[in-house]
Amino acid sequence: MVVIRLFRQSDVFGMVQEIDGCYDSLWQSTAVLAPETRSLTESKRCDVAIVGAGFTGLNAAIGLAEAGHSVCVLEAKHLGFGASGRSGGQVNMGLNLGPSELIKLYGREQGERTTAMMRSTPDMLFDRHTTRQFA
Repeated sequence: MVVIRLFRQSDVFGMVQEIDGCYDSLWQSTAVLAPETRSLTESKRCDVAIVGAGFTGLNAAIGLAEAGHSVCVLEAKHLGFGASGRSGGQVNMGLNLGPSELIKLYGREQGERTTAMMRSTPDMLFDRHTTRQFA
């Protein structure tokens, strides 16, 4: 089992409430509650500290933990509070360039490899987040 320690600085989580001048998104208002986390009250030692518990931060934490590193994720509010939860909370496959432009720019092999990676990234991300247990 991969264990990643999650810490928070406050207990902010509510149904459509104003937070720093913004209102929670519909996604946050209808999502299941985030798992319980605890405030960081003492010094912790870890190989890698990640600031932000959104899609990117948690995905990086999982990859690092699976590679054998000890990881602490620091989140000021609650999981998904920033861009991952306050926007539409969407994970899209896409790059600024399309497959044909990538092939033209990087050659067939690298262009096709990049396109395949891009297409598989959302499924990989959701698989990681739905099959892991966070502490």
